[in-house]
Amino acid sequence: MQKSLAVCLNPTFQRTFVVPHLWENEVMRSDEYYYDVAGKGLNTARVLTQLGCQAVHLTHVGGPYRDLYLEENRKAHLTIAWIETKSSIRTCYTIVNKAAHTTTEIVEEPFAVSCDAEEQLMRRFKELIPSIDTLIISGSMAPGYSDKLYPDMVKEAKALNKQVVLDIRGKALLDSMQYHPDYINPNFYEFTGTFMPELPIKEHEDNEEITDRVRHKMLEIFKTHGSACVLTHGSRPTLYVEDGVVHQSPVKHIVPLNTIGSGDAFTAGFVSVIQKGGTVKEAVYKGQECGALNALQIRPGTIR
Repeated sequence: MQKSLAVCLNPTFQRTFVVPHLWENEVMRSDEYYYDVAGKGLNTARVLTQLGCQAVHLTHVGGPYRDLYLEENRKAHLTIAWIETKSSIRTCYTIVNKAAHTTTEIVEEPFAVSCDAEEQLMRRFKELIPSIDTLIISGSMAPGYSDKLYPDMVKEAKALNKQVVLDIRGKALLDSMQYHPDYINPNFYEFTGTFMPELPIKEHEDNEEITDRVRHKMLEIFKTHGSACVLTHGSRPTLYVEDGVVHQSPVKHIVPLNTIGSGDAFTAGFVSVIQKGGTVKEAVYKGQECGALNALQIRPGTIR
């Protein structure tokens, strides 16, 4: 069975509160709330595991809630590889408004890791990478890691002929492109912010002229680096490159409960098909299915 290594260097607890309505400047009470281990890489590894795939999550842990984080992973039957740091694990907060069918997230900025964390992390990565088939890197890094860490991981993985899927953005993604990752999977807004920062686009904007320019950029990246772009765009069609052509896949309309982790579920579904030799089109369909299933769960980063 193919095995994935899901790297994310922002370990997270996710507190989810469900309220019937959401009003500013009022006391809101919730009798439905949850506490989960989360973060983009962990969400991806969890959904891969739920799909019957083998996945290991690589991150750092530390601080007063270290043991709780590790125990929650154990109870969820998730395989986690980790290094010890002194930085505390952050908590992010989700408010689900039942009346409006909206999800609001409050993100704690992560704490800085210790000065030796990068050396430890890379050493652990090199121990793990020979035994895996697909490297997935998701999200941003906590302060204290250098900009070259993710590109160095991609370089190492490609030198060993591993498949690489990147759900990252900004400088880390740009610097990784020289090593020719197989798939890049940021969302539409992250893609434009990384590769086309001159475009004045808002996160939920729908502009056909900008979409056409994005299609051309996706093809340019494929021709230059051999990397197939797969761009989710909320409820709008997913754009993807296959056989040197940009295609789009419409998204099935649903009424979501909680959209946190849906992008990570998409990545997991996508990888689960690619690893079995499926087409990009088939992988996108599976990714969309998993993203929708996640959005129908009240807890994040799960499809059941």
